[in-house]
Amino acid sequence: MDSTLKVLSLNVNGMASNTKRYKIMELAKKMKADILCLQETHRAKVNNKPLLSPQHWGLKIESKATNKARGVAILCNRNLRLEILNWKKDNDGRYVFLKVKIMQKIFTIPNIYCPNKGQKKFIRKTLDRLQSYSEGETIVTGDFNWSLKTDHSFKLSKWG
Repeated sequence: MDSTLKVLSLNVNGMASNTKRYKIMELAKKMKADILCLQETHRAKVNNKPLLSPQHWGLKIESKATNKARGVAILCNRNLRLEILNWKKDNDGRYVFLKVKIMQKIFTIPNIYCPNKGQKKFIRKTLDRLQSYSEGETIVTGDFNWSLKTDHSFKLSKWG
């Protein structure tokens, strides 16, 4: 790995299709992604099949919900040399936080999938959890279900 950490974040809107999984793998390969953050994986809690090829993706942290909604995952490329320091996830398929050491530097990588309604409350609560968890560089990924056409300004304690 060169000195650039490449993180790819995608809302996949379900992963039941072999074609879709193949296209995700091809895109990640083309982008040379070190870390892949997926939202809306739509995987039931009882589904233990690999998300993507285990030959290419080693570490997988996943918060599942149902096979029709939600679900987030963080996958790390097998070639990425990292030390897992910690991880945290909810039980509702909404977020996963991963803390790793890469090239002697600590990174916190949250992958967040916000609900369609009540985003402000959800984001405040989730970012408060993240603030107490976070260490080192933080790379926030996810789908915030947030319209860019309307002013949704609000202040979040120390996050600004």
